[in-house]
Amino acid sequence: VGLLEGEGRIVLPRAERQGHVFYVGTTGVGKTRALELAARQDIRNGHPVICMDPKGDPALFRCLHGEAQRAKRPFYFFHLGYPEHSARYNPIGRFSRLTEVATRIANQLPAQGNAEAFRQFAWLFTHMVGQALFALGERPDYRKTLQHMSNIDPLLVRYFEHWLDHRGPSGWRAMIDAPAEKADPPRHLKNRDPRALQLLRFYKAHELYDPVADGL
Repeated sequence: VGLLEGEGRIVLPRAERQGHVFYVGTTGVGKTRALELAARQDIRNGHPVICMDPKGDPALFRCLHGEAQRAKRPFYFFHLGYPEHSARYNPIGRFSRLTEVATRIANQLPAQGNAEAFRQFAWLFTHMVGQALFALGERPDYRKTLQHMSNIDPLLVRYFEHWLDHRGPSGWRAMIDAPAEKADPPRHLKNRDPRALQLLRFYKAHELYDPVADGL
């Protein structure tokens, strides 16, 4: 071990590494190199390996990356300082229930006092967006959610057309393009997407109902 008795081979059976392993030593004696040895063996043996390195040791990175390549295993690198190289994680992309998407977003907002009402509104709005994206076969993420919360019309148009194709009256596209359906909108709706207004008028005129469409 490098003390007065001299250096010697140390063998640690894999069965002894089922729990925690604690490497103790002063600076520069090889703690990281010992970690590299154990990690390389685990990579070769097909075990999941997660390495969190607060020091950002480039030698450790090169070792693990190279070993993963030699073992033909995928390697994921997370680093906020290098977004162009870092792997990305979508914290709202996987869920067992769709309501979890809105809950994860709304839980980041304060819930004390008057903020609770805004938090509930944010939950309803994000849940509505999540439902529409899920129905369109898209995985929700923060970027899409913010984009549609800032401008709901493109999502409204896509969802309404998707829903009408599957549940609406036959020939609805010809009906909605009729001159009567293209009336000028009221002044307070002048800035809205004309196609969105056409779809809304058609939806209301034919007394159609869909909970997601109503929310949009």
